[in-house]
Amino acid sequence: MFKWILFLFALAGPLLADELPPQLAQTEAAHEDYQKLFNRTVTMVVVVIGMVILTIYLVKRMGYARSLQLNSSKHIKIIERRPISPKSILYLVQVANKTLVIAESQVNVKEMTTFERELDE
Repeated sequence: MFKWILFLFALAGPLLADELPPQLAQTEAAHEDYQKLFNRTVTMVVVVIGMVILTIYLVKRMGYARSLQLNSSKHIKIIERRPISPKSILYLVQVANKTLVIAESQVNVKEMTTFERELDE
């Protein structure tokens, strides 16, 4: 009976001790290191995705503000812009009291037609 009690204390001794055995302590330390690295990685991914979203938002906002600023001229206004193929675009432009339809491609820019009066917007 006494041998069994000593055997149980020998098994339970490391569990009751304040310090972990060296092998288990190294495993715990490695686990904590991996946990810290994982948390840092997830945090950095979230920060990078947030920065990408913020950059896209700011670029769109600046582009819109710039187009409004460019269109605030008194004599030249781009009324409408329509892509007709990936490499060619039609513009409806108002210059003074004339309205022009202009075609733009990679090769040239060509006036298609002209209206003498303003179009209703």
